[in-house]
Amino acid sequence: VQNNADELIALASEQRSELQAVAHKSNALRHQAERELAATGPQVGAAGGFSYLENRNLTHPDIWSVSLLAEWTLFDGGIARNKAASLQQQASALARLQRDLRSRIALQVRQAWLNLQNATDRITVAETSVEQAEENLKVALDRYRKGVGTNTEVLDAQTLLAQSRNNYFVANYDVALARVMLDRATGSL
Repeated sequence: VQNNADELIALASEQRSELQAVAHKSNALRHQAERELAATGPQVGAAGGFSYLENRNLTHPDIWSVSLLAEWTLFDGGIARNKAASLQQQASALARLQRDLRSRIALQVRQAWLNLQNATDRITVAETSVEQAEENLKVALDRYRKGVGTNTEVLDAQTLLAQSRNNYFVANYDVALARVMLDRATGSL
C-alpha cells in the first residue's frame, strides 16, 4: 500500500462527487442570497436602436431610439432581506452537512485503509503458515515411510496444508476486496 491514510483522505476530499455537489449547492445558495439583496438596490438599464424603413412618404427613413430605465425598490416589506436570510441559512446548513460528510468520508477511508493493511499482513502470515504446513507434511511422510509415524499423522498434515492454503487464498481475496473498498471510499471508482 503506497499511500498513507491522510493522503488518501485528501484524495477522497477532491474526488468524492457528493462532497462536490454539496459545495456547489451551498455556493449557489449564497449567490442567490446576494442576488436577492442586490435586487433592493438601484437598477439601471439603457438600450438603443436604429431602424431603417423604405418608405417614400417618410422624409427621414432612418429611426433612432434611446431608452433609459431606472428602478429602485425603496421598501418591499422586508421580503428580499428575509429571502436572503433564508437562503443564507440553507447555505449554512449545507456547509454543516459538508463538514459532516467530509468527516464520514474520512472515517470510511481510514477504515478501508486499515482493512487493507490488515489483509496484507494476513497474506504474509498465511504464506508462512503454508510453508510450515508443507514442511510438516514432508516430515509426516518421511516418518510414515520409515515406519515411525502413522497414516493419521499424514492425513492430519495434509488437512493442515489444505487449511493453510485455503487461508492464503482467502487472505488474497480479502486484499483484493479491501483494495476495491478503498478505491470506492476515495472516489476512484
